[in-house]
Amino acid sequence: MSSITILSWLTLTPKTLAATFELNPIETLTINSKSPLTPVLSSPLLNGVRYKFEVSGTFQPDFRIPNWVVDARFVTRNNFATQNDLDPNFGNFDFGLFSNALGSNNDNFWGQYQSTSIYSFEYLGIGNRADFYVNDVSQSSGLDNAGSYTVKIFKESAPVSVPEPSSILGSLLAGFFGVGSLVKRKQLFTGKSV
Repeated sequence: MSSITILSWLTLTPKTLAATFELNPIETLTINSKSPLTPVLSSPLLNGVRYKFEVSGTFQPDFRIPNWVVDARFVTRNNFATQNDLDPNFGNFDFGLFSNALGSNNDNFWGQYQSTSIYSFEYLGIGNRADFYVNDVSQSSGLDNAGSYTVKIFKESAPVSVPEPSSILGSLLAGFFGVGSLVKRKQLFTGKSV
């Protein structure tokens, strides 16, 4: 393999580093639907540290209405055979698990619909706390709610050292020059060409 081929390979190979997170959560929060609009706070999130929030669970805005269920992001009236961001049967109200710190007082940051009702979101800590609350019409509307959400917070694993392409190239070139130098010394010492 020539040095041009090596240089071309190093240049065209993209450096992709996906964040990896510890297997065990550093904190688990429970957000009860009977206390809507009441924030549950995480511990402070360290500045510059990446976190992953994973939410699971559902709640019923009124336990007397069968199949009216809300996961962290979407609402359904038919056990998620269909789902909506806004409840068309309730004045297009946006039920869900909201956060001011992560989502500017909405639930859109949880992303696209997940049939498992498990959503995740990555966040770079800035020294603040994450807040989560059940968005419902009013605090008193929690009296007929049923269910809760569980939010697990994972911290990014310690980064794994990956050599930069330029350091790999430098090592390879040093090896090429070292071999060339060794051949020249052998020629000088023996007086023969190799």
